[in-house]
Amino acid sequence: MKIPSGYKIPVLIYHSVSEIPFNIPIYSIEPDIMQSHIEILLNSGYNFITFDDLPNIERIKNPILLTYDDGYEDNFNYLFPILKKYNVKATISIIFNNIGVSRYLNLQQIQTMQESKLVSFQSHTLSHTDLNTLDDVQIEFELSESKSQISKLIKKEPIAIFYPYGNYSANVLKIAEKYYEYGVTANSDCWFTGNNDYAIGRLFVGRGLPAQELLNQLSCYINQRN
Repeated sequence: MKIPSGYKIPVLIYHSVSEIPFNIPIYSIEPDIMQSHIEILLNSGYNFITFDDLPNIERIKNPILLTYDDGYEDNFNYLFPILKKYNVKATISIIFNNIGVSRYLNLQQIQTMQESKLVSFQSHTLSHTDLNTLDDVQIEFELSESKSQISKLIKKEPIAIFYPYGNYSANVLKIAEKYYEYGVTANSDCWFTGNNDYAIGRLFVGRGLPAQELLNQLSCYINQRN
C-alpha cells in the first residue's frame, strides 16, 4: 500500500529488555530504563506507531517507531508489561526458526502480544543469516519463506523485512521489494517516507542509556536533512 511521502519518522533499535544481559550486554536494556525512555518520549509529545499505521501518517503528530530485533522472550516478560502500562505500540522482528527456542518468544507469547494490538510482528528472516553471504536463490528463500511461515503462524502477513545485522545489497533490496512494503537496516539515517523505504535507517539504543541522553541523541538524529 502506497503511503504519503516526505514524512520524517524516527525509528529506534532495541533488542533484549532485561536486568541480566543476554549475550552481548549493550543489546540488553534494563526494564527501568526502558520505562524511562517511554515516559520521556510520551512527555515530549511523541506518538508510538507501527508499520500498519503508516497509511494514516498524515493524521499522526510526531510519530515514532520502537523496534525490537530478534524476538527475545524477555520482550514478553519485561517489555510487554511496560507497553500495556502506557498503552504504547512497538514492533518486534522475529526470526522464524527461533520461535519457541530457549530465550526466544514462543507462539503463545506472540499471540498474546499480537491480540493486545500493541505489538506488531515483522520478519527478521528464517535463520538470521547475513544476507550478503547468500546467493540470490538463498536470499529469496529467506525472505519469502519467512513471510509465508510467519503469516501462517500469526494469521497476518508481515509487511516489513528487518535485514539480519542490518546488512543488505542491491540484490537484497530488489528481492525485498517482491515480498515486503518496507525494508529495515541498521543505518543511522533518519527515515523520510517515500525515500529509501527498503533501506530504512534507525537510531541504535544501548544498555544504560539515560532517558535525557536518548532525547538528546534523538534530537540530533531527527534533524538530519532529507
